[in-house]
Amino acid sequence: MKTIKLEVRGMTCAHCEESVIKALKKINGITEIEVNRFENYAQFRLDETKANQEQVKQAIEAIGFQVV
Repeated sequence: MKTIKLEVRGMTCAHCEESVIKALKKINGITEIEVNRFENYAQFRLDETKANQEQVKQAIEAIGFQVV
């Protein structure tokens, strides 16, 4: 398990945070999710045998946010 912290831009409200959390929960291998719209990040633990960072980036960008 690896801790990943991504800069996520475009979150403006609590609903945005929840949307990112929901998208991350759908990815097998992600646990311990923390999302903060004020500091523009999503942090989580990733089992790289089940998913990779590119899948995470695509999931976040698919719901309308930008991963920097």
